[in-house]
Amino acid sequence: VRPFEIFTRVLPLPRYGTIDPTPLVAFFFPLFYGIIIGDIGYGLLLLAIARLVRWRYGRNPLVADATAVFSWAALSAVAWGFAYGELFGDLGEQLGLRPLLFGRMGDFRKILLFALGIGAAHVLLGVGLGIYTAVCRGRLGEVVSKAAGLAFLVAVAAAIAGGAGWAPRSALYIGLAGIPVSLLVMILGGGAGAVMEAHNLLNIFSYLRITGIGVASVSLAYTANRLVPLIGIPALGILAGLTLHTINLAFCVLSPTIQAIRLHSVEFFENFFIGGGRAYKPFRTIARGP
Repeated sequence: VRPFEIFTRVLPLPRYGTIDPTPLVAFFFPLFYGIIIGDIGYGLLLLAIARLVRWRYGRNPLVADATAVFSWAALSAVAWGFAYGELFGDLGEQLGLRPLLFGRMGDFRKILLFALGIGAAHVLLGVGLGIYTAVCRGRLGEVVSKAAGLAFLVAVAAAIAGGAGWAPRSALYIGLAGIPVSLLVMILGGGAGAVMEAHNLLNIFSYLRITGIGVASVSLAYTANRLVPLIGIPALGILAGLTLHTINLAFCVLSPTIQAIRLHSVEFFENFFIGGGRAYKPFRTIARGP
């Protein structure tokens, strides 16, 4: 877990008695990174690059931490590559590779719902941790407002499910009734400002970026594979394809990292993270003898 402090180190230290987000980042960052890239070939290349950099420059603590983080992220990308059936785009199809979950270039409805499901789970976990933190701190009003915010999300989900036919019709009416009630409880528990708890609904939709970035990446890979037959000269086609794959590899390093960290820093941490802690400093250091 400690190497993932390269992401949480930029935050204030968590206040005593609250939750350190580093273990959560250690779990969810590789997960999101792998979901976005989802390619066996790119994942193995990134893993090889991370291990090579660690072997060459691993004495630097920052490099050691970064390469450890991206090694886990690369392994996640390989695992999700099998789920999507992708090896440098659609090259895996020629080897008989088939999606274990769904294909990203055709099942767009599934991947949109998948991203929204991940967003709902991540945000609801954050709200739950926020309720736990408020209970530990004895903040009754905050507990009520956050619990009402959680009820608001459930009510909206029930209304959508009932209206779309995914649940009994009664879920629609229960959800529509629960929305104003939960908003009223938010205000009673935490004042007018507590209504901001409802913006977690928009936060969930923000997780669609997982789908958008992932589809953009696999589209570049598919395009690179099709440059070879499109260009009349095989050598130029191969060169153009490799160039586009290289650009996509750089894209795989930067964009998923930025998006995964953004989802933590903006949509997730705001529900429970409280800064204001102080670094531990001993009164003195006792040296052990030989």
